Amino acid sequence: MKILYGIQATGNGHLTRAHLLAPYLRQAGITACYLLSGRPREDLFDVGEFGHFEHRDGLTFCFENGRLKYWRTLIHNQKKRFIRDLNAMDLSEFDLVISDYEPITAWAAKLQSKPSIGLGHQYAFEYNIPRVKTRLPTELFLRHLAPTDHSLALHWRRYTCHMLPPMVDVISQIKVTESNKILVYLPFEDLTSVRRLLAQFDGYRFYLYHPDIKSSSVEQVVLRAPSRTTFAQDLKSCTGVICNAGFELPSEALHFGKKLWVKPLSGQPEQMSNALALRQLGLAESADHLSYKALCHWLENGNRVQAHFPNVPEAIAQWLKRGGWESDNTQWLDKLWQNVSYAPVASLSANAISRQSVIHRPIERSAVPGA
Repeated sequence: MKILYGIQATGNGHLTRAHLLAPYLRQAGITACYLLSGRPREDLFDVGEFGHFEHRDGLTFCFENGRLKYWRTLIHNQKKRFIRDLNAMDLSEFDLVISDYEPITAWAAKLQSKPSIGLGHQYAFEYNIPRVKTRLPTELFLRHLAPTDHSLALHWRRYTCHMLPPMVDVISQIKVTESNKILVYLPFEDLTSVRRLLAQFDGYRFYLYHPDIKSSSVEQVVLRAPSRTTFAQDLKSCTGVICNAGFELPSEALHFGKKLWVKPLSGQPEQMSNALALRQLGLAESADHLSYKALCHWLENGNRVQAHFPNVPEAIAQWLKRGGWESDNTQWLDKLWQNVSYAPVASLSANAISRQSVIHRPIERSAVPGA
């Protein structure tokens, strides 16, 4: 089998999922070619896993001080170039297209009648999940940005029978945890404002990653240039994570049992809905604004939750190998969710968060993939 794998590179979470899945695709004998879009090629880093990948401008989002700017997004995107790139796509050599919310590959598959699967958290919004109210134009834009025939939607709870647990690196282990070390990743916030806020807290050492940082420096707020290697090391050794309300990083933080505080991007319904879901499930604290008071409360009182997630990337690769994406078989998903659990770090052997209440909420058996 030969697939084209489209990755929305605006956020690192999409890239992380593809990094996790790539070796299992090879082990399953699946040939994968990759197309990345949404970020300038020169701004990509640690993408060697994808070999000689294709790059397109695609569609991206514009942000300012932690707020999504829709009008600027519409003006900034090169719509003529997008249409030209779309028309130039030839999918005749591929058996299947996988899109992690990447619009060119998704729309090319639709126009050329090539089977397609949407893989990612954004596809969970096709179902009844915790979400904030959005305006109809915004809803339509997000729903039709990267449409696919079928979907593998990811979430922290099984809200429908066709949903998967998060994709995380289940192989890596934590060796040492530093009690006062806090990892901070707020790429869409103003770097100077974040740095000034963190500098007000004594007794903690903040490791701050941001795309505007070009070289590392050591002080109370340790500045880190983007790097998959050092980021993974700091994530494993920290005691808490401060980040925007994406999906992949909060999932990794929960997997490693880190205290979690999220600040959703203003005007970004996916992140605002993620923050809502995390609060409802008791997995993290959140606030709409970065403030000394909110962070102070979390640093002193925040709870740590340990999540146990199965090897979802391996299961997806085996599912693709079997070629069952056109069927409505959810037995393999049932097995995955049976191995999901959440428990307070302070008492992993007792008082675990109930699987019944967190995971196995009554599901919509009438739901259809890609609906």
